[in-house]
Amino acid sequence: MSRKAFGTIVLFAVTASLLFSFGLSPVWAQAKGKPILVGAPIPRASAYGQNGERGMILATEEINAAGGVKLGNEMRPFQLEIIDTRDEEPGVPTSEVLLAIEKLILQKKVDMVAGGPCMSECGMAALDLYSKYKTLDIVSIGCYTPGWDQKVSTDLEKYKFSFRESGSVKWYIKEAIDLLHKIKEGYGFNKIFISIDDSAMCRGAAKIVEDLAVKDGWQIVGQDKHPIGTTDYSGALNDCKKSGAQVLFMWAYSPETSILLKQWADMEVPALPIGFIGAAEDPGFWQASNGKGAYTIVTSLKQGMFQAM
Repeated sequence: MSRKAFGTIVLFAVTASLLFSFGLSPVWAQAKGKPILVGAPIPRASAYGQNGERGMILATEEINAAGGVKLGNEMRPFQLEIIDTRDEEPGVPTSEVLLAIEKLILQKKVDMVAGGPCMSECGMAALDLYSKYKTLDIVSIGCYTPGWDQKVSTDLEKYKFSFRESGSVKWYIKEAIDLLHKIKEGYGFNKIFISIDDSAMCRGAAKIVEDLAVKDGWQIVGQDKHPIGTTDYSGALNDCKKSGAQVLFMWAYSPETSILLKQWADMEVPALPIGFIGAAEDPGFWQASNGKGAYTIVTSLKQGMFQAM
């Protein structure tokens, strides 16, 4: 089971605790009452969405098999209502993602929302929907921006229906900086080329990493910012190769990143690819890259460790 799928199972443990505070409690008996509808907005084109959806389905099956939850004297199971938000596909506006979430709330009449959307821009915008409709929401996939915390903190009463268990990019930045420091101290590397997806989370995180890396003695020898859905990275990789970079630092979560790493291998770019690389976390990465990502180093999302793929 992938780390992201495991993380979504943790979601329902959190859900059980929250439901208990609303007068519900988990039980070990056959669930027979009206299902509790859980709306799941998920970007199905991405690895985050696919693995998150698998984890939510598995968790729902296990909870229902164990008896579901108890409301008063009635046993009630969970029922997932999954909708594809498409928020990690190129060109999909935030407004369409919000319409998908509104469909769950207004048409499907869900009792709560859990899962995505994954894009930070969409997750932050959705906060106002949950406040408007007084709908319980638990973010369990993506939306790592510190901006989410900042927005919620501005009005705790307004955003009291929203919770996030997926994590914050702040944790991953520390991991990245610690890793870069160890590489510099252990191998004498000091030249870095930065490549990122063009999204709010990636832009913000990469800027912080850049500033901290420079303070630690790294020299930024080049940068690349590519749109979501890019399939040809040869121009940026050629710039990286010419720059003399010893490290290709990446902050990207789009599945197309596996193409970047295949091209990196084909072009024999002499820079070690490391960082927050969503595609390399997926179980299918080895096959997707034709085994060419053997030296990719990814900062792990859940365990806080470094993983060599």
